[in-house]
Amino acid sequence: MTIAFNALTSPQLQLQYLAGAELLGSAPCTTMAFVWSYLLDGDAAYTLVQVATNDLILLFAYVPLVTILLGIGGITVPYKTLIFSVLLYV
Repeated sequence: MTIAFNALTSPQLQLQYLAGAELLGSAPCTTMAFVWSYLLDGDAAYTLVQVATNDLILLFAYVPLVTILLGIGGITVPYKTLIFSVLLYV
């Protein structure tokens, strides 16, 4: 696995950065949806419905999605940890 800055970081640290990026990327920031909607004079009620729907889907899809994404990178995270992160997210 080749990642930039090989001379500056160890392979273990590179995997940790990759795992962190995948975990952050798989849970979108719902607050930013409201901010962008406000900045673009969007319909607040429609944005609320979209964000609520997205959050409901993430409640059930987050653990399988993250498991697949991290599995591609060869990183294993215990299911208990992922489920705990969903509970914290809620």
